[in-house]
Amino acid sequence: MHYWNDVLLEIVRREGGDILDLTIVNRMVTQMRNDRDGSENPRVYVGDDKPGAWRPTSYPDMNDPGCARHSQAVTPFWGEMKPFALTSGSQFRPPTPGLYGTYEKLLAGDAYKWQVEAVRSAGADKPTARTPVVNRTPDQEAAAWFWANDEDGTYKPPGQLLQATRDIATAHKLNTYANARLFALVSIAMADAGIAVRDVKFLTPVDLWRPVSAIREGGLDPEWKPLLKNRAGINFNPCFPAWASGHATFGAAWAGVMKRYFNSDDIAFTMTTDDPRSLVKARSFTSFSQAAREDADSRIWLGVHFPWDAEDGLVLGDKVADTCSARSWSRSSSRLLPARPRLLRCRAGGATTSDADPEPRPRVPGPITAAAPRPTKRAGRHRRAPSGPGAANPARRPGRSRGRRRSAPYRRPATVRRDRSVKCEASGLLAGSGLPQAPSSHLGDAHSRIGSSFGHISAPIGVAPSGLADGLHEPGGRRVENAVGLLMPRQRVTQGA
Repeated sequence: MHYWNDVLLEIVRREGGDILDLTIVNRMVTQMRNDRDGSENPRVYVGDDKPGAWRPTSYPDMNDPGCARHSQAVTPFWGEMKPFALTSGSQFRPPTPGLYGTYEKLLAGDAYKWQVEAVRSAGADKPTARTPVVNRTPDQEAAAWFWANDEDGTYKPPGQLLQATRDIATAHKLNTYANARLFALVSIAMADAGIAVRDVKFLTPVDLWRPVSAIREGGLDPEWKPLLKNRAGINFNPCFPAWASGHATFGAAWAGVMKRYFNSDDIAFTMTTDDPRSLVKARSFTSFSQAAREDADSRIWLGVHFPWDAEDGLVLGDKVADTCSARSWSRSSSRLLPARPRLLRCRAGGATTSDADPEPRPRVPGPITAAAPRPTKRAGRHRRAPSGPGAANPARRPGRSRGRRRSAPYRRPATVRRDRSVKCEASGLLAGSGLPQAPSSHLGDAHSRIGSSFGHISAPIGVAPSGLADGLHEPGGRRVENAVGLLMPRQRVTQGA
């Protein structure tokens, strides 16, 4: 039963790799690189000059060379990409754009007028002749800059949330496998959130213009500017439509995964920021939902989003998180994450526990010796240990006929012999005496690719699990206390496993 487990651990130890790279990460990275079509779409955005439709936000007093033409819209067709967990980018498309259908109907509604006035007073950079009052508290302004991370050179919204994931995982002392699964779920949810929100921004009947366009070109205040500024102090806007908010969608997707993973929303934690203009470098929250809500509202306080952008983003992100968390990632289907392997921790005194067992289960007593013979395998029967005088009375095997008896459990030697008769078939995953290098940085690479094509992450972020087999044996082959092993079925390991 422990045969392939020991073989895998021994190969990983010799090659300097990681068991999670072998069993999970390589497969996910390969699937991401090979099956995600659309990330290099060369098409450019063709704009509509109707009032209400998105247009470039470069003005004489807000010069932005990166957003002076419709064709500079950032990743307008990202919503057509194939998601990881969703069936399509439009699976959870909010109904709000479809309720209006045309820009004329949208601008004539009272709801739209209220939206414009809300961001006009809360998101202005400073008072003007036509907007004499700015209704924003100092704490709201601090939160607006804390969550911004809009400029290149920052770790952008997903990077900020991955940093928070790492800090929370460290605080809760998650083990290697729990860490890897949490980061996989968070990353998949945010990757699909990026696809879903781009669908709303560009592929619905309404590509909504930014508040600065609505206020200036709508004739309300030609001097109005949003609070958001770049490092040079020039006010600017993200170069894509307002509806719905990407920050809100990412934040809700992250919070949704976190509260489902920890089975609680009421977990206190502290987050950090990478935005150079933020005077507050850390903010504390009492729940994941509280952080997501502040993330969404911060875009209104920055003057770059309407309130319904935030609301629809929160709903959209939570639906994405629910789908990613609820799916059973099994090897029997085309889903992403394999079923959770069984981790055993060997304790002194001959007891083993798994992370699924609350109490230790006693092992069959008996010394582990390197001289233990390999069992023979008879056709149609399970393995047997040598029998003879003094052998323990075998117990019945549950579910078997009364005539079949189970022999004493086979005890694997403490070390694995480097025997050429041991054949590991893996179509390139395991072959002969070793496996190809599978550096643990693949997990960080997977994180760094999430949204990278549309500027959401500028550097690898995340925790790459490593050292799972460290401390399994001391020199000389003696098994040490608290070693960790991965039980796998006694079968050939294939690339799809």
